[in-house]
Amino acid sequence: MPGYSITDADRVALKFMREDPSGIGGGELTEDQQQILLSLVDCYLDRLPLEASDRHRRGLRDEGIDGIYFAWVGAQKRRAPHYFRSKTRSS
Repeated sequence: MPGYSITDADRVALKFMREDPSGIGGGELTEDQQQILLSLVDCYLDRLPLEASDRHRRGLRDEGIDGIYFAWVGAQKRRAPHYFRSKTRSS
């Protein structure tokens, strides 16, 4: 993206480690934020075939909100470069 450069802090936030996901854990969010996170995850699960989405939803339910992590890098304003990741330890 023109005018965007990734920072060292962004690289740390984006580092993929299954056993130690980056970002904030769902249990650290407010109830409203947790609902937004679950809605975001549902948006992506709805794109999967039904059998796969059901399997992932069961896994999320079993793990609980504490098992979902959310990481964000980049701008915090609309139409500006950014990236986010929603991750669990099991996926």
